[in-house]
Amino acid sequence: MNCYTLASNLGLTLRVVADMEEGKLPSPMAREYLQAGARAIMQMWRDLEEQERAGCKALA
Repeated sequence: MNCYTLASNLGLTLRVVADMEEGKLPSPMAREYLQAGARAIMQMWRDLEEQERAGCKALA
């Protein structure tokens, strides 16, 4: 995981919410985009946890 990827996912999520609020994006489509963004962020979280665990094992 890198900071650029995380920031990009968060930025896209905020853009979806803004577009939805402005009426530029229908709710069902916004929901799909938000779910995809959430899945990507959670996958990055799991990757980070795995890297931390691998780092701890390497130190032991």
